Amino acid sequence: MAIFDSLEGVHQQIRDRLQAHQEALVQGRTEEAREHFQDFARALRAHRESEDDLLFPLYDGTPESSRPGGGLELLEAEHLKLGRLLQDLQRHLADLPDPLPPAARVAWIERERILKEVFDHHDMRERATLHPALDRLLRADPRLPELWAELRRRHREAGLDLPTLTELRL
Repeated sequence: MAIFDSLEGVHQQIRDRLQAHQEALVQGRTEEAREHFQDFARALRAHRESEDDLLFPLYDGTPESSRPGGGLELLEAEHLKLGRLLQDLQRHLADLPDPLPPAARVAWIERERILKEVFDHHDMRERATLHPALDRLLRADPRLPELWAELRRRHREAGLDLPTLTELRL
């Protein structure tokens, strides 16, 4: 297994949090939906920031970072877009009435669709460019254990599970 492929598991955990939010919303449990959304937002923000701080600087300068469709500027722009979309949704979340009428539930989920599409597209781009480049760059690098430990610490603080290098059998 490639080291950074394990970040796909983190992406799935983030998707699961959005799913829990949307299920609560559809079932009319507005307060629970708010809580799940805040959990989702905290996880997405922690993951984004850890990539910005720890992984993107290493990716910068790799051959992949300047290829069309895999450029660092594009990854960073997607992170900014995810941040703006998340912030906009969070700003309006507190204003949702409880109980939320069924038509408003549908409208809210439709607003979240754009965020989900950007996240999914970004995930595909990372799997195609960022993760393979980092695996190639860091597999034998003595900085990997320290970098991975910091990445795990930041994800754990947001309630996300990232395996240890030992668990990845490296």
